[in-house]
Amino acid sequence: MTMSVEQLWSLPETALVGAYAEARRRYAEKKFERDTQRARLEWMRAKLFVNTQGNVTERKMAVDVSEELARKGQEVREMTRDLDMLKIDVDVIDTMIRLRGAHGAPPGSCRRGGRETGRAGGGVRWLRSAEAACAARSRSRSRVRSIASSTAIARAAAKRPGPRMPAR
Repeated sequence: MTMSVEQLWSLPETALVGAYAEARRRYAEKKFERDTQRARLEWMRAKLFVNTQGNVTERKMAVDVSEELARKGQEVREMTRDLDMLKIDVDVIDTMIRLRGAHGAPPGSCRRGGRETGRAGGGVRWLRSAEAACAARSRSRSRVRSIASSTAIARAAAKRPGPRMPAR
């Protein structure tokens, strides 16, 4: 992700929706590319199976020991890992939008001093509702911090190298 969770949280709503749309677009493109490569790999396996001489067991063995197919399979697995990273980005931005609500304000829009600019007068009832809104935003910020830590954990897990096919 190009931005941290705190930066996403402080973005205006329109910019956050734009970031979400951009992340979804990148995810869709990568997914299409990965699925195309996966289908191409399956086609190459089927073609090799049909063109190989021998019984079924020998044909399956020829497909399994093919270095070219093993290399292509590793590329598809790496593309899947990259796709998982993009999906994490999309999910984080989606969570940000849901936490802020339909018209959520970014942090720092409410003052702790007891008065808020934006409405003159209003009395005690309005002041209590403004304080309640500030408290709700504060709780949302703590949720954002926990999401940030769980996102870091998910990214670290996704970056771990998976099992690789040994070279033959």
